[in-house]
Amino acid sequence: MENKTVYINELETKQNVENPNYIYCRNEITYFNPSSGKEQMQSYLHMNDLIVPILLKIDNKGTLYFAMQYTYIPACNKIFLELPAYKMDKNIDFTIDIIFQKINYKIINWKELSFGFSPVSQSFTDQMAKFVEIEVKYEDKKEIFQWYPINCLDDLLNKQDINMSLQTKYGLMLFKEKYKNELKKLIPIKFKENKRLLRKHFNPKQKYLKKIYEIYRFGVVEKYITDKKVLKLHNKNKIQYFGDKSVYATTKNSVQCILTKIENGEVKIGLSKQQRSPFVARENVDEYFFEAPAGLVENGELFDFAAKREAFEETGIQINGKMIKLCNKLLLSYATEEMIEFYLTELEENYVQTKQKLDEQENISEIEWYDLKTLDLNKIHSPLTTKAAIIMSKIFYNL
Repeated sequence: MENKTVYINELETKQNVENPNYIYCRNEITYFNPSSGKEQMQSYLHMNDLIVPILLKIDNKGTLYFAMQYTYIPACNKIFLELPAYKMDKNIDFTIDIIFQKINYKIINWKELSFGFSPVSQSFTDQMAKFVEIEVKYEDKKEIFQWYPINCLDDLLNKQDINMSLQTKYGLMLFKEKYKNELKKLIPIKFKENKRLLRKHFNPKQKYLKKIYEIYRFGVVEKYITDKKVLKLHNKNKIQYFGDKSVYATTKNSVQCILTKIENGEVKIGLSKQQRSPFVARENVDEYFFEAPAGLVENGELFDFAAKREAFEETGIQINGKMIKLCNKLLLSYATEEMIEFYLTELEENYVQTKQKLDEQENISEIEWYDLKTLDLNKIHSPLTTKAAIIMSKIFYNL
């Protein structure tokens, strides 16, 4: 990209003792910031990418099932229903082979579906999540996942009382998008939680849901982040629960505001180009991402009000009409207790747009409008938050 200047200085590398494949290092980037017209330096963490397999199997009757698992998230002290996720080691092929050798599944075939930049924070890590569809055949008696028939997917996605991460929600929506024609032929059924499994493995009287009795400030993220904005937002906390320990980052909650409008009978979605400096160093990745308006919820602020405020600051568009909440709160990342909500508003023909009101360090272009129906998730560089917003909008408009 023109005027793109990158110098990378690796400051320190650390290896996780419990998982030797998980290595992260602190880097410094010097890059050209068009907003200031100057070169700028930022410190960030390089972390292993994630692979999120969407596991499928077909029974003797030809019914398609997908796999999920219950996961305890210490930062929230809650049980989440999740798609499995693993740290990337070398490349996708190698990682898949290693994973499935350990869990005794035979891979019939697999295909990469989508990718998105990890929502943990585009301000301090360049981590990427890759979603892969894998058809498997089980070769052991002991099952480690819960399998659900594909025709309960709609009910699961609409449930408000099941805890889920953004990563899992996005993966399930990808799955639904791919198999939407097959789903139309099936009779929808209710999603049924495995209550017996929950009682057996996540008994409130046992450690997993035992009330957290010790939380204490552990300092900023191990001195690894020097950017003032990140220092302010990401504090590292240590939780001790029933003898186990977990470290997580605390941040403010966030919102995503999806702006749409009807033009010549077609649904348009508004996206801006935003600079994300940690990704400047990655090969084949643009310095600018396509993003929907988003930001942090201020102290005492309601989520929907925060969505309107962020949309106005980043686009100059004042929202006066109805805002539709597209899903319940989602966990942004396992590494943080931050939750995110998605709101959609369809602008009227006579909407008013003024100048953006950006912070000094923000570099966000004016909003541009794209045809929602033909917008291809795999042809735009965006964080998972925006990709999830796009696919939620497609589902909302039945496109």
